[in-house]
Amino acid sequence: LWGTRTVIPRLPQASVGGGFSITRPFTDFRLALSNRNFRISIGTNLAFGMCAGVYTTLALYLGTYFWEFSSNQLAGLVVPTAIATMLAFTLLGGLGRRYDKRTLIRVASLVLAVNAFWMIGARLLGLLPPNEHPLIYGLQWLNTGIGVFVIVSLQVISASLAADILDEHELATGHRQEGVFFAAGAFLSKATSGIGALVAGVVIDLAGIEPGSEPGTVPVDVLQTLGWFACVLIAGFAFVAYLFACRLRLSRQDHQRVREQLALMRGQ
Repeated sequence: LWGTRTVIPRLPQASVGGGFSITRPFTDFRLALSNRNFRISIGTNLAFGMCAGVYTTLALYLGTYFWEFSSNQLAGLVVPTAIATMLAFTLLGGLGRRYDKRTLIRVASLVLAVNAFWMIGARLLGLLPPNEHPLIYGLQWLNTGIGVFVIVSLQVISASLAADILDEHELATGHRQEGVFFAAGAFLSKATSGIGALVAGVVIDLAGIEPGSEPGTVPVDVLQTLGWFACVLIAGFAFVAYLFACRLRLSRQDHQRVREQLALMRGQ
């Protein structure tokens, strides 16, 4: 926060509204929903939040029972997680200058869908060596790194896109509604991640994994059910996010025009 203090004087000022009203939050939210891109971004964030919730919750069960990793191996997965997170923050600036945000969201959603399937699917189809083979853990490092990189990237790009939509909304309505836009995003992130975790819990029950089960003792058919559920749900939610992202209509050129028109409006 201290490092960003220099940008405070350049931040846009919120519109001055009337006095307090208990209906004001509902009126503000209804006004925000009048923006088409905001509505579509809600759908994208809903699907992505569900995907992330299922992914993070099932990861421990998949690692413990499906891949039969030791506790030390599971702890070691923090390394690709940290590396992928740092890479995401390092590379996103350059990617954002080269590609539209909506394009990055589409590509990231598809990559997340494919990443959810390729390794588990290869095991289910009998294309991988046994779990104790060193290749499995190396592939899991790769799979974890890709998944974390894409999830972090989607979170950052979605927040940045919300700022662009906010400019478009101000130009159309004359109101800046940062509180409504970003409060809605924060609520969706928390709510859908929680729902995703709930869905993952239902999957674990449906697959038939008993509480306290030891790795290596879970029946093969139960593990296969868990694997297929994980593939279908994570990839499915990611693909739904992609479909929503395809409907976004705010390119880099569109946003540049919006910024120029806002500058003229504020100057006048």
